[in-house]
Amino acid sequence: MDILRVRHLTYFRYADPVFFGEHRMMFRPRESFDQHVLGFSLAITPEPTDLRYIHDVFGNCIGIARFGAKARELSFESIVRLEHSPERSLDHPSSTDGGANAYPFAYDYADLPDVYSSMLRGYPDPDGVVDSWSKEFLQNLPKVDALHVLTAMTNAIHDGLRYVSRLAGKPQSPLETLRLGTGTCRDFAVLMMEACRALGLGCRFVSGYIYIPPGDTGSTTMLTQACVCPPPNIVVDPCFPAEWRMG
Repeated sequence: MDILRVRHLTYFRYADPVFFGEHRMMFRPRESFDQHVLGFSLAITPEPTDLRYIHDVFGNCIGIARFGAKARELSFESIVRLEHSPERSLDHPSSTDGGANAYPFAYDYADLPDVYSSMLRGYPDPDGVVDSWSKEFLQNLPKVDALHVLTAMTNAIHDGLRYVSRLAGKPQSPLETLRLGTGTCRDFAVLMMEACRALGLGCRFVSGYIYIPPGDTGSTTMLTQACVCPPPNIVVDPCFPAEWRMG
């Protein structure tokens, strides 16, 4: 069990005073059996005229801020203190469930309605380039478990593609990333999502923080959350393949 403190600062500066539209924030981490928020504070400058919280369809906590006056600067500073105890179990293909975590992956009928939308491909692949790339990680074995597939895929992205910073803009398509051989963390996450979906695994796009030792400045990162069969869900970061989180 670890006690973590995460300070997040987002800062905007403008040449002239401007009005601010509605801002939506996702600073508060999701809680689960392996992660508990012990304390949370949020400082916004200038102070909003209205601040409220809602939950989205995934159970994320969304802060909604509205402003009334013009200003030259806008900042958000959140500080979260949390208890984190990663769950490290993953069914092995030799388990008594008959290797449900092995390819070809098949979800329980009770889970399928909830997982189905995350299995749908989000980008066209007319020539099957992503399909072929994803099948490379099956290692020509008749049955290969999800953990080995995800490990091989994250290592291939980390070792075979080059990270290039891009501070704005939507993610590249998986075909672009494979063609260019470069991308940002969001591009790599989207590529991995589509590759997992090509193999029948449900995935979604999530965000998190890179741990940096005290004294250095950290940053956010975009990750892929794969729902293996059966759960737990596994969060993987192709930029840092050694970092795994289950839950």
